[in-house]
Amino acid sequence: MPITIDIKQDYLYNQGLLEGKLEGKLEGKLEGIELSEYVNSIEKELDLLSRMVEEQVPVPIMLRLVDVGEGFLQAYLTAHTPEKASVLQEVLSRVWEQQDREGIRLYLHEALLAFGLAEDVVTDYLSRG
Repeated sequence: MPITIDIKQDYLYNQGLLEGKLEGKLEGKLEGIELSEYVNSIEKELDLLSRMVEEQVPVPIMLRLVDVGEGFLQAYLTAHTPEKASVLQEVLSRVWEQQDREGIRLYLHEALLAFGLAEDVVTDYLSRG
């Protein structure tokens, strides 16, 4: 006669299950923090760029104050108008309506393309973080 054991009743099994759940929650929180920092840095960076353009800050100073490449900066300066910058900031403020990391990245990508930046410039910019 076979003996059956319900593993779900085992103490060590349940302890491991609990530890796994806690570890998963911690990883999720850490990923959320990283994503939040990434998105916040982009929002702040683009806002700072817009303000510096409006104040006519020289390009060499912009490059020292903002962590973007010269190619991105030149593309941004070419595409920038006060109206487009305002729309971009409005669009970026709604980025958290996206459900996941990939959705956020795609949203940012589309927003920067709509602003007037080239595909390769946007891809390089977003891949840095």
